Amino acid sequence: MIDALAELLPMAFVLALSPLPIMAVILALMAPAGLRGGMMLALGRLISLLVAVALAGVAAEYLAELSGGGAWGAVLQLLLGAGLVIAAFVSWSRRPRDGSARLPAWLASMTRATPARAFGLGLLVTVTNPKDVAIAIGAGLTIGATVDDIPGAFGAAAVFALLATLTAIAPLVAFVMLGDRAGDVLSAVRDWLTANLRLVVSVILLLIGVLLISDGLAFFGDDV
Repeated sequence: MIDALAELLPMAFVLALSPLPIMAVILALMAPAGLRGGMMLALGRLISLLVAVALAGVAAEYLAELSGGGAWGAVLQLLLGAGLVIAAFVSWSRRPRDGSARLPAWLASMTRATPARAFGLGLLVTVTNPKDVAIAIGAGLTIGATVDDIPGAFGAAAVFALLATLTAIAPLVAFVMLGDRAGDVLSAVRDWLTANLRLVVSVILLLIGVLLISDGLAFFGDDV
């Protein structure tokens, strides 16, 4: 499992930088539900990542047994990586030219979210996000290729999901630790992410794409 975690750390780090879950937690904290809403959203994010990575890992191991090798997984990583690199440039090319930026409607609705709705959105923020799904599949493929036993694979998936969720948990810690000052700090973070959302998303898409391509090429390099 140690080898798997070494390969998963860069993916978890890049995924943790995803701005939408961070912004969603901040907005949930500013809603009437407050801390409960933020905690439920972060929990939904954690569970959705864990399930997505675990399912991808199980599927990778099963398909590897059927095909007699892991080459298909490496090819899938290369295709996903190439798609995300292209998406990064498309995302950047579509940035607002006048410098204006608006929150997606679903994200803006977080200011009115109940804890139950926040939990549901925490699940959806992962499963409806192509880059999160792509990196979860990449992580699952890595686990399936490097971990042989089910407990080890589940443990690796759990560690990955937790690390990738740490930045969504950080606003909760700030909310508790900073007390009355938390509102100003979190508002400043929200405003910066809103203004630079397209840039941050484009960079993350590019980084995830490069990581997946690198992992795919590494498989074929090992066979040479």
